[in-house]
Amino acid sequence: MKPSVSPEYDVFFSIDTVEPASLRERYRAVRAQSLALAAPLSPEDAQI
Repeated sequence: MKPSVSPEYDVFFSIDTVEPASLRERYRAVRAQSLALAAPLSPEDAQI
């Protein structure tokens, strides 16, 4: 059994087995979640 971060997004995958459309959907889902998490932050919060 291989470890994974979450059931719906198995981070240990072979790029040869991933369809371009599913990769695109995965990117969109992660990007949407990232934007939602960052939405309440001010520009000052985003500084390193």
